[in-house]
Amino acid sequence: MKLLLDTEAFILWSMRPDHLPNPARTAIAARKNQVFLSMVSPWEMQIKFGLGKLQLRSPPVALVKAELIEQGFSLPSITLDHIHTLSTIPEHHRDPFDRLLVAQAMCEDLQIVTRDEMIKMYPVNTLWN
Repeated sequence: MKLLLDTEAFILWSMRPDHLPNPARTAIAARKNQVFLSMVSPWEMQIKFGLGKLQLRSPPVALVKAELIEQGFSLPSITLDHIHTLSTIPEHHRDPFDRLLVAQAMCEDLQIVTRDEMIKMYPVNTLWN
């Protein structure tokens, strides 16, 4: 499986993996699966961290770097194809970060690890429970 963690799933995996549902936690931990973190997530985390709306054990960039090294996650770039895909999908979700996650998942055939019900309205595979 090729998994794309949404920001919440990444934060839970990094700080409170016991708060992830078992199917998501098991899939992320399985070494046979490829796990991706979109560049959108550190960007979103940095904005919320800077506003004081997100508490982390370390600044977002340091947390992401540590997890990439420790867990072997991949951090793919956002491409023009991803941006173009945004123009082809309906606006079920108004959150620009989540819409870009959907576009990346669609372009790269990734399953999104998310609890977000709005994301499930798009033609992407999701995993949580």
